[in-house]
Amino acid sequence: MYRRFIRPAWILLALWATAGAANAAGVPYVSSARGYGAPNQFVLRLMAVNRSALTSRVQTRRLRVLERDADLRSQVQQHRFQQKDVVLAAVMPGGLLYAAYKQAKLKALQAKQAAAERELAELATDLQRLQSPALARLVVAEHQE
Repeated sequence: MYRRFIRPAWILLALWATAGAANAAGVPYVSSARGYGAPNQFVLRLMAVNRSALTSRVQTRRLRVLERDADLRSQVQQHRFQQKDVVLAAVMPGGLLYAAYKQAKLKALQAKQAAAERELAELATDLQRLQSPALARLVVAEHQE
């Protein structure tokens, strides 16, 4: 008898928990939602986003990633195989293990640097989209209603 109420109860609990987590994480939003659509179409309820807060968050994230990218670039330069490493690999017992470790460390740093560069490219496109005039007109039209 109560089985038909269990699934909706779990769904409501999950929605409540995610809404609380999003609010606790400090997601920038304005609480007013507006309906869009013609009478014979679906009506969507969209949250109005605080555009300036979102832009500032993306810019601070971009600065952090730029700092991390610069740090990774310097680490990659430090871990490149140099002449002294060739001498150490040839002279030391276990020098090949040393060379393999140094090469693996370099590959891992290069992969992290590539990921940081991809994230920078994504953040640049996100900033460009947030600062586009079409989005600005849409936000102004929403607030005028």
